[in-house]
Amino acid sequence: MRRAVRAGWVAGFAWVWLGGCTVGPAFHAPRADMPAAWHDVSAHGGGVALVARPDPLWWRMFRDPVLDALVARAMAGNPGFEENAARVVQAREQEAAQRAAGLPELGASARYTRERLGEAGLFSVLGGRAAARGSRRSWAGSAA
Repeated sequence: MRRAVRAGWVAGFAWVWLGGCTVGPAFHAPRADMPAAWHDVSAHGGGVALVARPDPLWWRMFRDPVLDALVARAMAGNPGFEENAARVVQAREQEAAQRAAGLPELGASARYTRERLGEAGLFSVLGGRAAARGSRRSWAGSAA
């Protein structure tokens, strides 16, 4: 019994849903009048009427002092193009620095030391009998 009810609901839903996709028998697609080919007026020497640039102070035509005050306040608090461009550059540099912090690091160092001992040697300075003469050289390096 439940299967029959469920099947009836599914069939009814499908009938309503698919019925919304059909159009009536009197439907005719609208016609769009299109030219046979595109004609570029400027390429054939025809002129195109140029519209003057809009007035940058267009809101003044309303003659509303409240609107003028609001626009003046907004313009005073709005940074200019150069400042916005500098902020974008700064944000990109900060992003690059943050990305670089997650990358592996590579470092290296090297050291070379040369010591020349005196004519009497190191042990004679310390009170010893044997004299070690010559030079001592050492080299150390590391990489990380």
